[in-house]
Amino acid sequence: MRRAEVEGRGATVSADGGSSGMGKDVEIAERLDLEGVPCPHNTARAATTLLMMDEGEVLELFVDDGEPIANVPDSLEFEGHTVLLKERVGSVWRLLVRRGEV
Repeated sequence: MRRAEVEGRGATVSADGGSSGMGKDVEIAERLDLEGVPCPHNTARAATTLLMMDEGEVLELFVDDGEPIANVPDSLEFEGHTVLLKERVGSVWRLLVRRGEV
């Protein structure tokens, strides 16, 4: 099992794929790899990371298929954040989540 890892700030990535239809670059403030982290721990770690970020900043996170991709995006949106992108990358899912006003 991989442990969650948070990487540095300031990367810019294209967000023109997946279901977002955004077609523009997004600056990534934080990265969080939650591969192998079971529910509900993955949601709690993502939510905690978002709470430490400034409103409007974007978190890039990776979650496993199955229960994590089914639960994490909905839980984060319920907490007031916006899922900008949800795309499958190999065996995992990549999410871009903008921190909301909470």
